Amino acid sequence: MKKLFLIITLTLICNCSKVHTSSSYSHENGTRYIFTTIGTLPSSINESSGIIAHNKQLYTHNDSGDTPSLFKIDTTGRILNKTTYQNINNYDWEDISNSEKHVYIADIGNNAGNRKDLTIYQINISDIENSEAVSDNLHIDYIDQNDFSIRNQQHPFDAEAIVYVQDKLLLFSKDWKNFTTNVYNVPLEVTSSSLKATHTLAINGLITGATTNNQGTITLCGYNSNLEAFVTFIKTDQKGYTILDRYNLPLEGAQVEAITYYDSNEKYDIYYLTSEAVSIKLGDEEANSPGELYKLKVKRD
Repeated sequence: MKKLFLIITLTLICNCSKVHTSSSYSHENGTRYIFTTIGTLPSSINESSGIIAHNKQLYTHNDSGDTPSLFKIDTTGRILNKTTYQNINNYDWEDISNSEKHVYIADIGNNAGNRKDLTIYQINISDIENSEAVSDNLHIDYIDQNDFSIRNQQHPFDAEAIVYVQDKLLLFSKDWKNFTTNVYNVPLEVTSSSLKATHTLAINGLITGATTNNQGTITLCGYNSNLEAFVTFIKTDQKGYTILDRYNLPLEGAQVEAITYYDSNEKYDIYYLTSEAVSIKLGDEEANSPGELYKLKVKRD
């Protein structure tokens, strides 16, 4: 998502001097979580919008304006490989998820609210670095959307987060007005689906990424109207979804866009997050924040 919405721009006008700049540091919240800024991402992935972990490596992508490319990086942010797919388009890639068999790339960015070509690309995970990978395309729309006029960020039919969990692919929306998120189940057995929300969660922010750990807990990342980043943890069962906890991340002016579960040890679940570069000219002031890679360690229960 290249454009920040108006309410964030107005907030930054008042807080230009506080916009996060690149540095390496670690923040510890008691013994519950440890958050570390790894460093600035390479300029070729300064619009990182989705991230997954596979075989102890990280894979990330840019959103609109880039080629249909997936970057393999290590846990320092160094690029190890770039795969540009020949059979997949990138209109506005917003997230990526994976199962044991497949990779799902969500071309679902819809800030203006007028898209009729929302697509999730499904490729075999064995072809993740194969530029000639063949995709099964999952075309989606929202059953409740009847108006496709341009309504920049004034509608609930935008989404930037998907996650494969418990044999289902879930999509989490953004609501620019109410700061809630709708949860949708995306069928994987058909090529076209009209989605109806199964639940609405009071998130108090805009959801930009999703992942799950090896215990089935869903972790969402995003930011609020002040561009303050957070992660929130959700449990899902037959009764629905329960918000377990929320951590505000020690970042100022960082547009956090993506999160992935990486690994666990006896004490912590380990996640990696990325942010997009932000640059806004405000009169004589300029607000800058580079795209960065972060590490989050959350104490296991």
